[in-house]
Amino acid sequence: MLRCFMAPVVGILRRMMKSTDAKCEKGKTLPGGVTEYADLSYGPCGAAGMLDVYAPEGASGLPVIFDVHGGGLVYGCKELNKRFCYALALRGFAVVSINYRLAPAVTFPEQLRDVTAAMRWTAENIRSYGGDAERAYLCGDSAGALLAMYAGAISASDELQKAFGNEGSGLRPRACFYVSGLYDLRTKNYIKHLCSYACGRGYKKSAWYPYTDLGALADAAPLPPLFLTSSDEDMLADQTTHFAEFLRARGAAFEPDFRPKNADKNAHRYEHIYPVKHPEWEECAELIDRACAFMRRY
Repeated sequence: MLRCFMAPVVGILRRMMKSTDAKCEKGKTLPGGVTEYADLSYGPCGAAGMLDVYAPEGASGLPVIFDVHGGGLVYGCKELNKRFCYALALRGFAVVSINYRLAPAVTFPEQLRDVTAAMRWTAENIRSYGGDAERAYLCGDSAGALLAMYAGAISASDELQKAFGNEGSGLRPRACFYVSGLYDLRTKNYIKHLCSYACGRGYKKSAWYPYTDLGALADAAPLPPLFLTSSDEDMLADQTTHFAEFLRARGAAFEPDFRPKNADKNAHRYEHIYPVKHPEWEECAELIDRACAFMRRY
């Protein structure tokens, strides 16, 4: 019943997100000073198994940021984060931006296998593109934050590797930067239907389902230090608020950046994943500076 209901809804969501992204990208340009290595293959999944690497021109031995795009697990591609990745690269990082297969063609655990495969490629190959895998960080926006969080946890835990049927990656991120993240697969609001749709039939009986509880996940693999950002106008604001409460109760190392609604009607609107969509805004540049400084502390 759920899949019959969700299929047309996902089609509508994809068209809406595509239209919104096209408007956002219209007229935007990329800055200079970054070398781009496009469409490198990390797996046997065609275009879904590709990644891009961005690095400052002529640099080597750089810390690495591994970035996972959002899109509700059903939409998106690495190119949508290109301007954001350029902004990170210009702050002295080698940035890896990946594609992964989308639901419902695959389920959430299969998407995680894509992400950990790309992380494994990064651990094995990033030195050839100017990066140092020993200084690696994870970044993700919206559902990309969810995938990054679980992929990082799986890579650090034999228990999770067994439960998810995932060999992990060998990449050990020191800290993370999550933008407007989806963190709780057991959420009670409207997002729960999209999560269930992406997880596949019968997922509540799977070996990995117990780890959709954030406490169980953190017990299996303690979360690294996190920089979290959201805003009053973010449609997933409650996810960041509740996740921050969870981290605070656990005594975890994290730094939140929660922006109130801008009172000036003519000023920028801090909507969902606004730093990813608008890295050129002055306030976004300042936020990205703070997030990068936070990660470099670890």
